Amino acid sequence: MSTDSDSPKPNPDQQDRFQKIKMSAQSHYHARSTAEVELENDLATERDGRREDRFLFVVALVVIFDVWALQSVTTWTLPIVVGIIELFALLIFARRMGVEEIHFWLNQLLPRISLGVRKPEPSGEESDTTKRD
Repeated sequence: MSTDSDSPKPNPDQQDRFQKIKMSAQSHYHARSTAEVELENDLATERDGRREDRFLFVVALVVIFDVWALQSVTTWTLPIVVGIIELFALLIFARRMGVEEIHFWLNQLLPRISLGVRKPEPSGEESDTTKRD
């Protein structure tokens, strides 16, 4: 382009038209990205629901199998032991399937269980053996 003052200047209508097209493209992109986000959220919700349904189906199958397999057992220890083992297996399975309710209850329950393990004493205080000496 030349630097002459005679060079044609852009028409203000063309500039306005370009700005309108540009704004339209940006709003279309924004609307599309919003729709994509909504669809991704819907897909994530659907996947979570299906995983929870699978987990509940497996729990129902385990209960039905237990009723069938342990109906003729005369002792009470076998169902208790099998139930504890199944409970741990189902907890692991629930965590793998992403069942949030199980996460919540485990996080509430586990800190309250003390298995007889003593917490170590702070290192700044003297122990009973050093006080006697």
